[in-house]
Amino acid sequence: MSSTEDNKKVWFIAGSSSGIGLGIVQRLVELGHSVASTSRLDTDALLHNVKEGIIANATTANYLPLKVDLTSDESVKQALTATVERFGRLDVVVNNAGFAMCGTIEELSDAELKEQFEINVFAAARVMRLSAPILRQQKSGYVINMSSLVGIWGHVAGIGAYCASKFAISGLTESFQTEMEPFGIKATAIHPGYFRSEMLDEKSMKLAKTSLDAYKASHDHYNKHRDEVHHQQRGDPKKLGEVLVKIVNYKGDKTPTHVFIGPDSVHMARTQVKRYLTELDEWEPESTNTDFDHLKGTDIPENHPKVLISSAASETDSSVF
Repeated sequence: MSSTEDNKKVWFIAGSSSGIGLGIVQRLVELGHSVASTSRLDTDALLHNVKEGIIANATTANYLPLKVDLTSDESVKQALTATVERFGRLDVVVNNAGFAMCGTIEELSDAELKEQFEINVFAAARVMRLSAPILRQQKSGYVINMSSLVGIWGHVAGIGAYCASKFAISGLTESFQTEMEPFGIKATAIHPGYFRSEMLDEKSMKLAKTSLDAYKASHDHYNKHRDEVHHQQRGDPKKLGEVLVKIVNYKGDKTPTHVFIGPDSVHMARTQVKRYLTELDEWEPESTNTDFDHLKGTDIPENHPKVLISSAASETDSSVF
């Protein structure tokens, strides 16, 4: 799918000074879109990417670097306002900011778990909440939330907080999609696999202060895997950006709720779905034998969640992707 004058968009990318976010910005600018790119520290890194030609074809007309504190309502509001003032509208919001807190559930403190959710979940929710009035007024727009392959597959020892935050993003996106549909606004959760980025750098990861010898084998296994994968990721962030453009410009009847990007992500999603189906089949006799005895065999009322879930599933089927 090509990018034409009719589908050039204004994008707000939260978390885009490096890694996947930078790759997305690079491709969007190459395709002629306008981009507001944010960094939590300052705009130096964003401007460096322009001066060094890392973001080709970036000008003041199509690229707006912004320093944004995603933990502050006021800072996010100012950034969204600046985007609309510069480009005249807001078409696509991408929540890409995040980091990984490493540690088993037993090792993590409440404060560390909250820190993980503050950036990966609450910051994303803040951007969604504060961009919603703008998009509703326009009666159009698209919100893309970056989940992860571990947003559906949490069987990874030592990054439970990160997995939980990505599961939360997936759930928020589903609800937001349903809530915003009457206003003509769309939302999709993206589940990238391994893409070449700094995500596995020490600066992008934090270790729990408590480290228990009992989990040494788990930590050694994860660290070995990380060392083998880091800087060897097969995924090209710019190609991920191309997929986002295709999703946003998709003209089908059904907005995709979840899109798994990368062969590894698709594989893990299929593996998890098979696991769900196996467990559903195995436990269905017990799981469905829980109604009051006098209600067994009677019709399910129209307002029963089963009917609501079936209706929602048929309306938001994402099989097109």
